[in-house]
Amino acid sequence: MRIALMVVRIFFKAIVYFVQISYCGHSRKVTFEQAYRIIQNAAKNANRAGRVTVEVHGEENIPKEDGFIFFPNHQGMFDVLAITGTCDHFFGVVNKKEVRNVLLLKQVFQITGSLSIDRE
Repeated sequence: MRIALMVVRIFFKAIVYFVQISYCGHSRKVTFEQAYRIIQNAAKNANRAGRVTVEVHGEENIPKEDGFIFFPNHQGMFDVLAITGTCDHFFGVVNKKEVRNVLLLKQVFQITGSLSIDRE
């Protein structure tokens, strides 16, 4: 129900985000950081549209250098939106192969250099 609310409330913005993200995925003129900011802005607006409040604890523990790994528990569909909307550090994800060609997700995975795995 909440996802439907998000889609309805940001339908026209979602079209703009899709165009921007698609452009970033195909353009070599856009840096990873610029593309991530567009993705992050879309996630923040989606969270707001779905009336999701995200509280961040422990952000100071994310290393500034040498990388890091998040292990979200996927209890719902909002973990990636929550992390993307609040984490200023550029990151990619490991996703299941079943979602690697889903519209919009495909473009985000391409921008972030995310990897798909076969869970079988």
